[in-house]
Amino acid sequence: MSKRNYGIDLLRLVLMFMICIMHTVGRGRLLDYYEPCTLKYNINWLMYVLSCCSVDGFAIISGYVANDKSTKYSRLIELWFQVFFYSCFITLFFRVLGFADDYDSTEILTLIFPVTSKQYWYFTAYFGAFFFFPLIKKYVFAMKAETAGKMLILFFILFSVMEMNNDMFYLNTGTSLIWLIILYCIGALAKKCDLFADKKTWFLIMIFLISSVVSWLAYIIGGLDTLYIHISPTMLLNGLILVIVFARININGKIIKHLSPLAFGIYLFHVNRIIWDDFCGSVKELVSSNTIVMIIQVIGISCFLCVMGLIVDFIRKKLFDFLHIHEFSIALEESFKKIIGNCSRLLR
Repeated sequence: MSKRNYGIDLLRLVLMFMICIMHTVGRGRLLDYYEPCTLKYNINWLMYVLSCCSVDGFAIISGYVANDKSTKYSRLIELWFQVFFYSCFITLFFRVLGFADDYDSTEILTLIFPVTSKQYWYFTAYFGAFFFFPLIKKYVFAMKAETAGKMLILFFILFSVMEMNNDMFYLNTGTSLIWLIILYCIGALAKKCDLFADKKTWFLIMIFLISSVVSWLAYIIGGLDTLYIHISPTMLLNGLILVIVFARININGKIIKHLSPLAFGIYLFHVNRIIWDDFCGSVKELVSSNTIVMIIQVIGISCFLCVMGLIVDFIRKKLFDFLHIHEFSIALEESFKKIIGNCSRLLR
């Protein structure tokens, strides 16, 4: 039985904090609020670029920690219930409190069916990608480390470097099912070939900072907007570096092991439409004109979103434990397996 890597668990929380910064600056429209080339504008872009690799890193983790055990589809079912909780019940809760307008029938359907309505793009993409993971694991675990290294380089060139300018594989700048499958492959291949095993941690951190600054300057000075999207080589490299660096961290998991399973709830909470429209959408109105205070406020707002997300998801988890959602998900998995098994016999 492999020992749990609490450094990776810590990284999940760090990445969610980075996603909150990215959303606070980007979706909070701070980049539109300040004039281009001003100090505040450039600093906000730097914070955005430093955080932009967080989505790639979160997806890479899934492949990096993959093992040769059978895939538990009950985990996907349980995740669906978690998303449904934020999509439907949290929205209705705030609606009762008067924080939202009335919903028409179409909008209600988007709440009830969060996957097909694409309310949370990451989960919609992850839901489809999940069914490819068993096939990927089978071939990666059977692969030699040298072959895995070659495949990793090929993936990097083909789906990041070449894809950056013309979207030839329809990766939608990294917000698609295909990109999450690719990131899962990259994570699994990186683990298999023990990527950067001979590189010192300080060296990897230096590469991370250089890569981020290059992406930032490319836009600030040259107007190049393709180095801070999810599929860019610099963001993909940064995501990989974060996973590898945190995997090396040896910490006590007494607290982390309880917080890490709640990390995804931070994303689901703050991207909820009501939370975003009524709070995050007006971030620019909360930020001071003083540059130092502005930075502190952006970090503070992101911390607030993380803490609130953890608290709400802790309550959600206790509710799910009371309702035995985990056991119900396992029972649903067994039922689906029987149905699929019966259907497959019809194909013989």
